[in-house]
Amino acid sequence: MTESLKICVVLAMAIVRVAPVQAEEPARRPNILFIFADDQSWKTIGCYNSGPDWVRTPHIDALASAGVRFEPSYLGAWCMPSRASLLTGRLQHAVRSMTMLGSYPGSKYDPEQCRFFPDQPWFLWLCYGSVHGPTTPQLDIRGQGVGRVLQALRDSGQLENTLVIYSADQGFALGEHGLTQKVAPYDAAVSSPLIISLPGRIGQNRVCRHPVNAPDLTNYLCQLAGVQLPWETHGRDIRPLLESPEASDWNLPMIMTHTSRSYGDETAQIPTDDRLTSSSSVPWYVLLRDGSKKYVRYFVKGELEELYDLAADPDELVNLAVRPEHSAELARLRRLAIAELRRTDAQFVDGLPATAAELGAVSAP
Repeated sequence: MTESLKICVVLAMAIVRVAPVQAEEPARRPNILFIFADDQSWKTIGCYNSGPDWVRTPHIDALASAGVRFEPSYLGAWCMPSRASLLTGRLQHAVRSMTMLGSYPGSKYDPEQCRFFPDQPWFLWLCYGSVHGPTTPQLDIRGQGVGRVLQALRDSGQLENTLVIYSADQGFALGEHGLTQKVAPYDAAVSSPLIISLPGRIGQNRVCRHPVNAPDLTNYLCQLAGVQLPWETHGRDIRPLLESPEASDWNLPMIMTHTSRSYGDETAQIPTDDRLTSSSSVPWYVLLRDGSKKYVRYFVKGELEELYDLAADPDELVNLAVRPEHSAELARLRRLAIAELRRTDAQFVDGLPATAAELGAVSAP
């Protein structure tokens, strides 16, 4: 392991061991352990059954067997926005006062406008950075860090009252769509793994195919811990999905935005200069999921929208937006995306550049 990873593991084990166990309080709030990897595609986790045969993640797979595995989730397009959304419960375009400053990843924010949420008895956000490039595997015969932390919870008698989450800031395309990067709106690039376990309160070995985003997860953590945030957040109540992961009557759309290196008021106007594509040359966009349908709109005048049916086309190879028979569905999802942008305080929503379809520039192949 790298030295930083060793420090994280030692810190985690120390924290979970010093917290007292109070078995006489059956209704007490759970501890929260949030294990967060960097740039980890869900295809590199064995229980997702979508990666190479050599993928081996036994401790993460065991965690999934003890809880609910989501496929997929959308926490952010790249590193910093996903963390900002998780800490505030707001999408990137509405994280107030945050701005990039100096050399990457330098930034600043006003703590009165950009507030973060706390949890008790304890909340530990344990970050693993070794997944991030250069992609040299960190071998640990004692169990790749996750197994050791979970064992510390067992040894301290706290596992039964600890919510354990395993996720990542976003994924990373490994050749899909000709990409070796994150940021792009394809699931191979931005979709995150998400596993949630809480013994006795969340079903075991369940799979949920309804997508969630970062504010959803923040909202869930606060609800579970009984924390009432004094500011507006964008998260939906996903507790019904944890209770019935396979529910077919869930009909709330999910939205994620990518506004490159701009946040909050900096996104009031959609740029036309280098700020539009300063993250991996990918323009600003909105990504909407509604059931199995996925809609993407880039904030570039005359740009082609994208519409995929992930049930029939999980690799997102057939853009239904260019087919006349799907024009009504395209228009519906476009309206839904705009409505969600308004709901989540997107200041730029009235200045969206016209799409190719709106300009009459789309014809069937």
